[in-house]
Amino acid sequence: MIYKQLDINSVKNKSSKLVSFLNHKLKSLATHSINIIFLGETHNNQIDQTVTRELLINPPVVTPNDTRIILERGLNQVYNVFSALTDQRTEPHLNLNRQERSDLIAKMVLTAIKQDDKKTIYIVCGEEHSKEIYESLDKQKIENSIFISKPSVV
Repeated sequence: MIYKQLDINSVKNKSSKLVSFLNHKLKSLATHSINIIFLGETHNNQIDQTVTRELLINPPVVTPNDTRIILERGLNQVYNVFSALTDQRTEPHLNLNRQERSDLIAKMVLTAIKQDDKKTIYIVCGEEHSKEIYESLDKQKIENSIFISKPSVV
């Protein structure tokens, strides 16, 4: 699995510029059989939320009927409008620590790929989960796949 962390420093202060940048960048990078797009955020950050909301309503990379959005616990209350071309799941456990949540989200991604035949998966989560989820998925040796990580603007 390829890991690509996006450099958003030049566009992170204005949500419209960041959305435009991500639309272009994600389309150019997500060309693999399996595309995992991590939308990292600092919870309650307005720019992060505006950008994520826009990308979930109008995903730049979508495989019709084969795209899933996975949300960290509680974020289904923040992001509740999605593209009709996607389906959505929320990590349900409130009592897990950070590493346990990362592992569970990685399992949810694997289920999406292996059982539900999803090709594009968006993960909306606190930024600190990115590397943990990637490392868990990388152990699975998913062929022709990429993990694209958008960090928080903070």
